Amino acid sequence: MRITGGKMTKKDRIEWKVAKDLADRVCKELEPWCERIVVAGSIRRMKPIVGDIDLIAKTKPEYTREFVMQKFCALGEQILMSGIVKSSIVKEGKQIDLNLLLSNNNCSGAFILHHTGGWISNMKLRQVAKNKGLMLSQYGVFKVSPDGTQEFIAGETEESVYKVLGLPYVIPERRE
Repeated sequence: MRITGGKMTKKDRIEWKVAKDLADRVCKELEPWCERIVVAGSIRRMKPIVGDIDLIAKTKPEYTREFVMQKFCALGEQILMSGIVKSSIVKEGKQIDLNLLLSNNNCSGAFILHHTGGWISNMKLRQVAKNKGLMLSQYGVFKVSPDGTQEFIAGETEESVYKVLGLPYVIPERRE
């Protein structure tokens, strides 16, 4: 995202359809190297105006994270950030960040849930987890013992996160 004085500028937002079309094209280009790719964030929540594009992917076992990130970065006209977990590019002259985040094998659902948001929904889920003596993060739901050790108990799917918290699944479009 383009930040001016700490705020996103109006030109940095695009219509949902434009963002979704771009996200879908990039997903298609990454398919040969990814086991799964999900469009997350405000596109997945179907917000009419989008501030950035978030893609969550799990690489195929035969490809390294570095390799997939190199392929992703090669798609952009400008690389804003490049790493092994997250990279950001500008593509097709759009003044909007296009982000690829790579999840690990056992927390894809929690990772997608976190990066789909919205922020308010995520905070409410974390509070429910805390009230149950659990911890929720983008890496999953964990049981925390008195000595501070954490045991992974859910996060493979979004539904598993809601289930372990005792909540009905909420579709992305209904998340705040």
